[in-house]
Amino acid sequence: MCSKFMLKIVFIIISIFNLFPISVEAGQPVERTLTGCVIGKNFFDVKPGRAYPIRFSPVLNLEPHEVKTISMQGWLSPGDFFGIKDGTFPRIIQNTCDSHSIKLINQQNSVQYRVDGLKMARNGNFNEAMALDNTDCDTYVDRAQIQCMRNDFASVSKDLEIIKSGKCANPKQANYLLLEDLGKLLGGKGKKREALDVYRLAIVSCLSGIVPELCKKSIEKEIQNLSK
Repeated sequence: MCSKFMLKIVFIIISIFNLFPISVEAGQPVERTLTGCVIGKNFFDVKPGRAYPIRFSPVLNLEPHEVKTISMQGWLSPGDFFGIKDGTFPRIIQNTCDSHSIKLINQQNSVQYRVDGLKMARNGNFNEAMALDNTDCDTYVDRAQIQCMRNDFASVSKDLEIIKSGKCANPKQANYLLLEDLGKLLGGKGKKREALDVYRLAIVSCLSGIVPELCKKSIEKEIQNLSK
């Protein structure tokens, strides 16, 4: 049986590979044609199921292509740096970005918002942290952690209610490890009832996963300890 610590390490590694895909082989630039959308002056290479943020070297002014679907030929280097081929320009595929691409881009942005938000909260910058908000359910778990850090338990309950009611995206797929961390944080502050609510959400998330046997036992143990 894997330890909980090892499970967290595996999850982090998987997340890193999902966020920053290996785009080139053997560290060498490779010739690529990228097609995607420009949102917020940033280009996202849209693939099935995910949108990847691309950086440009040299810097490319994408403002004229805002909210458009474009295609470019060039060279992709390690770190997802893209250099457009000499003598070529971005080609407009559509004058808009389709709704599916925008959804994938918003999902990608929400991950970065969550990372930045927790960093700010841990440095005591709570107002700045809460400004980095989004609709992903894991974002609301992170929001609740931030509220818990500053002892705003009423706001914690509001964010948990959003998850329980299914008003955020994919409530049953919320990361059970994040929920467990929130449960421990609440339990450590004497909020037993709220912690139990969080662990129950974690159980739902755990059981909807591929290998529930890896998480169910530890969550049930936390529930038993709080129920004594």
